[in-house]
Amino acid sequence: MVKVLIIDDEQSSAENLRHILEDRGYQVAGARDGEEGLKVADLEDFQAVVTDYRMPRVDGLEVIKTLHMVRPQLPVILISSLLTPELAIEAKRLGAYGCVVKPADPAELLGLVEQAVTRIWVAGSVLVGKSQAMRDVCEQIGRVAATPATVLIRGEPGTGKELIALAIHEHSTRAEHPFVALNCAVCSEGMLHHVLFGDPPDVISEVGVRRAGVLEEANGGTLFLYGIGNLIPSNQAGLRGVLEDGPTWRGGGVDRGFDVRLIAATHCDLEQAVREGAFREDLYDRLNDAVIFVPPLRDRREDIPDLVKFFIQRDGLEEGPGKPLTDEEMTDLQQQPWPGNVDELRDFVREKFLRAGG
Repeated sequence: MVKVLIIDDEQSSAENLRHILEDRGYQVAGARDGEEGLKVADLEDFQAVVTDYRMPRVDGLEVIKTLHMVRPQLPVILISSLLTPELAIEAKRLGAYGCVVKPADPAELLGLVEQAVTRIWVAGSVLVGKSQAMRDVCEQIGRVAATPATVLIRGEPGTGKELIALAIHEHSTRAEHPFVALNCAVCSEGMLHHVLFGDPPDVISEVGVRRAGVLEEANGGTLFLYGIGNLIPSNQAGLRGVLEDGPTWRGGGVDRGFDVRLIAATHCDLEQAVREGAFREDLYDRLNDAVIFVPPLRDRREDIPDLVKFFIQRDGLEEGPGKPLTDEEMTDLQQQPWPGNVDELRDFVREKFLRAGG
């Protein structure tokens, strides 16, 4: 179930937001101000955060800034009765996913949350490592990037499958067009069709705008289907039907042409899922044109020093309170199992340099 954190010091407002989200099927947790919200966000795995602006101790802008620094992929939505164009611009500059006027219009808030939890934020495709395992991955990227083949990226959680997908896009003939990532795991029953197609061309939503689907957003470029192995059966059938139509995909009662390359990724054993009837064999065949296996971190331990250096430089952690790693500490890192792979290593580096205090 998708988990959303609400940070709001006004109890009536927080309860209203909770009812709106829970009625749509989201699991909701609450925090009474920004300081408590940051602590709760650090303890649990949320897919989205909705935060008020004006709060004691830590305000909404500071929440956005802090969460964007430590968890840049976590979408944060700002709500405020004081929402001005200047405040919205500043919130977006600090990393907000979107802004909503308070009291929140249910349709507007739900539309923004739905969009936030089904999209995946992917930054530049910097692939770090000189190991043979990573050189093999880069060679595979080079072979498939220039082809129109659908690519299935396999690998354990935390190995960076989304970066591989973006690298394929950036080295393809579609690089100047959009790269749109969709988190299949959070698409509930009946949600996928609307996420794919958006509102019909002649329909305007309750908030006065037409919401585009990911196919339209990615037109001419690449649609990245993340967590494809977690797609529920009814959505598997829906996606297979969409793929069956080819270049012109049908939705909303009309035919609309979308020129989109598909890349999918999963950590699941799809072959086993097919055998057990949990994943459609025809969909598996459609996605399986080309396969890239991303190695776990334990199979590329020699890349760990370069990864640590990259995370420190990218996130500007040189001036943090943590002390530089000694040679002995680096050797110890290379001997750890890292079940969470590169994501776990990244979180370790941030923890050490941001919060360790030496």
